[in-house]
Amino acid sequence: PIVLWAGRMLSWKRVDLLLSAAAWARAQGGILFRLRLIGFGPEEKRLRSLVVRLGLTDICEFLGPQPPEIIGNAMDEADIFVFPSDRNEGWGVVVNEAMSRGCCVIGSKSVGSVPWLIREGFNGHIFEGGNVKVLGRILRWCVDNPDRRWEMGISGRTTVSELWSPALAAKRLLNLSDILERGEASPFQDGGPCSPAF
Repeated sequence: PIVLWAGRMLSWKRVDLLLSAAAWARAQGGILFRLRLIGFGPEEKRLRSLVVRLGLTDICEFLGPQPPEIIGNAMDEADIFVFPSDRNEGWGVVVNEAMSRGCCVIGSKSVGSVPWLIREGFNGHIFEGGNVKVLGRILRWCVDNPDRRWEMGISGRTTVSELWSPALAAKRLLNLSDILERGEASPFQDGGPCSPAF
């Protein structure tokens, strides 16, 4: 399978965590996957050195910055998308994008969109940010269970296309504006757009 990450290579994107987790998962034996990193930034040199130090040069590719259509194609080819950012990340729209392409997304709970979009074990996986072994175990499970991984990718695509579509979000926002103006409570309680924060 192909494991993908895409974004700016900044310290708070925690690509180093993904690399360490991939090395941990691989060290457990019997695991085969390709790791693709798309993007560039001030951390790239350090990350390239880390790949060498962790012994991942045979499975890890640095693809550099790419236009959106190429990133979309890479998501179509990928099986797993990992988003390990820390609390400096905002919404993290790449999670929406990866789910819409059918990737099984493994996301850090610290990312704004992850607790909203991902239902653990149903349409992806959530991990506590910063924990190499937890991320490594989830990554290994996803690699070792292709049928469930595929099912979660399909469920993720459905989540984004039905519950989190731009059209539905716009419609709900307009409805919520009218409802709040009348002094009524929000009727949206399903965790989708305009639902109360948790």
